[in-house]
Order: sequence, then C-alpha cells, then structure tokens
Amino acid sequence: MSARERALAAIRSPNARAILRELLEKGPRSRSAIAQATRLTETAVSRAAQRLIVEGVLAEGKQLLERSGPGRPSVELEFGSSFYVAGIGIRGYTQWVELRRLGGEPIVSEQFACEDLTDPIAVLRRCCNELDALLRSRRVPRHRVLNVGVLIVGVVDPAMGTVLRAENLGWRRVEVKQILEELTDFPLTIETMLNGMNLQQRVQASVPLANSLLVSVALGIGASVIVDGRITRGCGFAAGQLGHLRSRSSTMRCVCGRVGCLDTVASGRAILQANGLLEAGARFGMRELAGRFRKLSSAAQSRPDLAGALAAAGHELGNAIGGAIALLDPREIVFTGFVIDDDHYFDAVCDELSWYRTGTSAQRVDFVRRQQGGEGAPSMSAALSLAAEVAGKAESLD
Repeated sequence: MSARERALAAIRSPNARAILRELLEKGPRSRSAIAQATRLTETAVSRAAQRLIVEGVLAEGKQLLERSGPGRPSVELEFGSSFYVAGIGIRGYTQWVELRRLGGEPIVSEQFACEDLTDPIAVLRRCCNELDALLRSRRVPRHRVLNVGVLIVGVVDPAMGTVLRAENLGWRRVEVKQILEELTDFPLTIETMLNGMNLQQRVQASVPLANSLLVSVALGIGASVIVDGRITRGCGFAAGQLGHLRSRSSTMRCVCGRVGCLDTVASGRAILQANGLLEAGARFGMRELAGRFRKLSSAAQSRPDLAGALAAAGHELGNAIGGAIALLDPREIVFTGFVIDDDHYFDAVCDELSWYRTGTSAQRVDFVRRQQGGEGAPSMSAALSLAAEVAGKAESLD
C-alpha cells in the first residue's frame, strides 16, 4: 500500500473519524479531552490516535501543564504536516484550484477562466492540469494529497458524482466523477458549491450549529440548508435553489427557462443588466463583475435612484428568505456573495426579515454577514475534502 492508501485506511476507522472531527472543529486537543467529547474510552482514543500518528495524519503537539493522574504528561494531538488536501472549484465565471494543509490551513489558491464552459471534459481536464501545475510549483508529491474536493454550481448528486444540471455552465447529466477518475488518480469528493461552503462554515464555527441556512448572492442566488446536522438535498438534489422561487414582481425569463424567478430581479446579474453593466450572454471574470457591482454600489451613495433599486432587490430576497425561516426554523443565516457587501441591499433584506423576529411566537435567528470586499472570493473546496473524508463521505458532522 502507498502512504496515501495507508493514511486513508486509518482515517476510515469510526474512532479515527471521531477524533479527526473533534480536531477539525476545535483545534489541537488532548486525548482525554477528545475522549470526553466523543464519549470514547481513553484507550480507544489512544489506539486510534497512535495509528494516525504512525501514518503521519496526526502528530503530538505541545505538552500540557495539567496532569490528569500518574503516568506520562498529557500532550495535544494536532494534524500532521505530511499530507494535504486540494480543491477544484467550477462556477459560471471563475474556476480555481487550491491547496491546503490537512487541518484546513490555506497554502495557495489560483483562479483562471476556461474559454468554453459548455465542454465539460475540456473544463475538467483544464482543472486537473492547473492542479498538477500548482502541486509542482509547491513541490508537493501527488501521493501526499489525501483527497480533492470538487465544488460545482448547479444541482449535483454527490454520491454518484453527477451534475444533474447547471444552467450557468450549460451542463446536463455530466458524470463528473467518472470523467475525473479517467483524468487523475486522486480520491475525489464531489459537492454543490453552496453545500460545500455550508459544510466548511460549519466545520470552522466556534460552536457548530445543527440548523443553519447559507444564502449566497453573487451573479445568481442560491442557498444551502443544514437541518438537524445534515445537509438537506431534496428528492432530486435540488434543495436550496432559492433563486428559482417565484417572484410576483418579475415577468422576465430566467436562465432556467421559466418566467418570474427571483434571480431575474434580485441577483447580481439582474442588477448589473438593469443598469447596463452586463449584456445578456456576455462573459467576464468574477472579479471584473464584482468590481462593476462595487462601482455601482459606490455610486448609489449619492444617487437615490440606484439606492432605491438596490433596496428593492434586497426586499425581494428578504421576502423569499422569510418563507424559509418559517419552514426551516434555522438558528443562523449566513449571507455571502459580493452583492451582500452592499449596505442598501443587505439592510433591505434585514428590514424585510424583522417581522420574523417580533411577536410572542418569534423564531430567533442570528444573521451573519460574510463580506468579501467585492472580490467574490472562492469557497474553500479543499477544506471540504477533509470534512467529507473524516465524516465518512456523509453530510452529518455531529
């Protein structure tokens, strides 16, 4: 067995996954602290940890001052430096590859743009080539990459690794995992863009929440829902298609083919097109488009008409999210995407949602705004790969 195969075999032990989840969520911890948190015996934790240490997945860190009893002093367990996780991101206007340390710390991320997104094999081949070049530039041996997380916009069946549909890419029933397995030898995790972001958000939270809603507003509008610790996918893996809710104020045709979707009035694409900053069918990099929106947002500070238009779009989104609050009862809503950076838009969203936090039967919801400085920064696809791997390729991180 190769070093990677031995490490993956060690990770797939249930006790090992419990240990890694604890370290991923809370950072370096002693064996006794891990045992208390996971309800495993200290002996079980020590045995699983020792195998992970031998394979280079974990390492012993600093010695703790306190002693729980006679014997050797307690030391913290932490992720080792021998292995890495990598990521590929594919969305309508930007693609990227990235490399992270096993514990999720970023090393490098490179963005690029494929000329023809309608050819999935060519796009995936380009992504593999870019990842190979990234690893060579950092002198990271391929066998030291434990997993590659692949995040793709659209509706994805993660178990089969299939993109069922992605209108922004022009993809329908693309067997992504099968194609990638012919192009590369890395273990793969395939997930939708926003579900990957939501899992990453959950892993990095100081207190992981069992019920949360992530809403992204960039060129399009999408969402990801975690209910009782699990990603909610729906019967056709299309849960979270927030941008395709019906907006009664719209009579425009959406890229999905229907008329009146929320995307046509409240998304970054809709706002840019309405102000003559994006022609239908035109292609620009995400940073260029985010930059155009940022200039529009800045101009709105002195132009009431622009400020009103941004606020109207925000009210449309807030109205849609209100229904989700009533149905799902999330503890937290995380907002992300370059459109959310605009205060007129975001304040209108919050104003629309204030109704759901008043009255005797109010559902308390915390709003978290992840501003991106207008850059539309990539989500952390590499960190997703470890989160999925330690969870046994399941969504629940409980």
